[in-house]
Formats: sequence, structure tokens, C-alpha cells
Amino acid sequence: MPPRLRLSTKREKINRINIKKQKMAKYLSKGLKINEACLLAQVTKAELLEMRSDVTFEEFVQYSQTKMEAEQLANITDAGKVDWKASAWFLERVYPEKYGKKDTIEHKYQIQIETFQNVVLQVINECSPQLKQRIMQKLKKVDLGNPLMLEHGKQHIEEHCDRIIDAEYA
Repeated sequence: MPPRLRLSTKREKINRINIKKQKMAKYLSKGLKINEACLLAQVTKAELLEMRSDVTFEEFVQYSQTKMEAEQLANITDAGKVDWKASAWFLERVYPEKYGKKDTIEHKYQIQIETFQNVVLQVINECSPQLKQRIMQKLKKVDLGNPLMLEHGKQHIEEHCDRIIDAEYA
């Protein structure tokens, strides 16, 4: 007689899910992200969706992540009492616009502005000569002394105004 196919019961499925939830809890409380905890606990995407539909499990996930974060912040705060570099590191990460390295932040915005300017210049160059000329006249009237504009942005537009007008007559 051939062996019978044994289908898992609902109780067995619930037990498997609970065991996986316990493994997830262990990994999450150690600071792993949910995707990493799923890999280690061998939780599939479908199982994760089922787990996350359980309000208590979802609250536990949020609690675990917040608790781990609070513990790490406490470690940094304690280290800051001994070595000022820990406090400086913390302030740079939490308030980068205020305490971050200015050259890095300004460089990021400078690249974004240059990229935007290049796109605008390409669009302008595709316009009719009359429209190009009107746009350039309006751009030259823009107050680039505004503190929100980087000095480099002003120079960049001034350098390329001639290139756009020259392209019109080429």
C-alpha cells in the first residue's frame, strides 16, 4: 500500500508561523531589518504578509526597532561623555544640515543645480530662435544674488547664455 500524502493541519501551520515569529522577534530585537530577519528565519513573502496582518506582531516589530534604536542612541550618548567624537558623529547624522560636513552637502546641491541647469539649457536649445531669445532675456533679469542661489549657479548660467545665443546663429 503506497504511503498516504499527509496534509498539514491548520494547527501545524499556526505552530510553524509562531515558531517563525519567535525567530523573527529574536533577530529584530538584535537590530536586523525586517528583510534580513526574514532571510534568517526562513520566512517567505506570503508568510510575512500573514504575520504583519497580526496587529500584535506588527506592534512588536515597531517596538523592537524603536527599542534597538534607543539602545544604540544611549550607547552613543554614553560614549560621548568619554570621547567628544561620538557626540559629533551623532549630531552630524541626525542634523546634517546643521552639523554635517558643509563641503559634502554643498557639493551634493551643486551637482543637482548643475544637472537641472543642463536640462534647462537643452530644452532651451530645442526652442525656436525667437522663444530662445525671450527666455534668455528673462533669465538675465533673474536676481541671482538671492542667497538661495549658489554663486556657482550664477556663473554657470552666465557662461551658458552666450552658448545658447551663439547656437541660435550657428
